[in-house]
Formats: sequence, structure tokens, C-alpha cells
Amino acid sequence: MPSNSKAEGKCKSFREVDDADDESSDAIPLPNQDYPFSVYGISFENLKLINLSWCESIVDLPKLLAPNLEELDLSCCKNLVRLETLFDQIFGSFLQGSQFKILKGINFQFCESITKLPNLCAPNLEKLDLRYCRNLVEIH
Repeated sequence: MPSNSKAEGKCKSFREVDDADDESSDAIPLPNQDYPFSVYGISFENLKLINLSWCESIVDLPKLLAPNLEELDLSCCKNLVRLETLFDQIFGSFLQGSQFKILKGINFQFCESITKLPNLCAPNLEKLDLRYCRNLVEIH
């Protein structure tokens, strides 16, 4: 399983989803990254944290069902451009327009390619880190 230390945390591409806080659970293997894949349609009902920090290869995020998501860390994903796909799914049509009530923290620090932030519709959001998002010009 991949290490969670900051020194080894730089992610060029990821191959599994690891629940580091629960030693009894297994990592979810992802398909070979040489070929396109999708997590669309997979429900992550118990997922509370997505940490893809330092994943420099990420340009766009797929639609993902994670209704209990509390934290989203995409810091230092310098090539991440589009957020609409993920947020449209989480905050929009999939939940029939209801607000995403669980999310408490989002970290986009050093996401230098993001130009706009979609409507988050997260009433319990306590932390939104946009430091060093130099090209961010639009927030809804």
C-alpha cells in the first residue's frame, strides 16, 4: 500500500484508493493507468476523505458519488483545471439539487490552473483553502 507520508506523498498517478484510517479495510485497486478508466456509477457511501494532493497528472475529476464526504484535499494538483464535473455530480443533479450537507473542508491550495470555482452549495463548509490559486478569477 502507498505511504501516506508527505515525503512520499507526491502522486504522478494513483493506482489504488487506500483508507489509511481503518486498518481493517483493504485498498480498492484501480485499473491500469495506461488505459482510461472511470469510477462513474460506483458509490462510495462511507467515504469521508478524498486526498489527492500532489497528483500532478489530474486535469479533471470524474463524477463521483460520495454522499458522506467531509474533506476534499486537492492541494498542489497544479494541472487540475476543471472542477465542474465533480461538483455538478456531488452538488447538483445526482442529489436532485439538494445541498451537500456533510462537507466541512476543501483544500485547493496551489492549484495553479483552476480559473473558476463552481457553486459549492455546502452549508456546513468550515474551511475553503484557495491560497496560491493564481489564475482563479471566478467564484460562484
